[in-house]
Amino acid sequence: MDKNQRDRQLEKLRQATERELASLKTMTDDEIRLLQAQRKAARSSSYKGGRFAGEGQS
Repeated sequence: MDKNQRDRQLEKLRQATERELASLKTMTDDEIRLLQAQRKAARSSSYKGGRFAGEGQS
């Protein structure tokens, strides 16, 4: 990757990060708590692929 390609990639990443930060600033307290709970659950060993182990099985 040459310097120009690298600079373009870094600029895209910077813009994406700024957009994400802007959206976080407009989140409500409930949305923030939900996001925190999702991240905590994703770290837990019983949480797999968007649902808890055993959930949604018949």
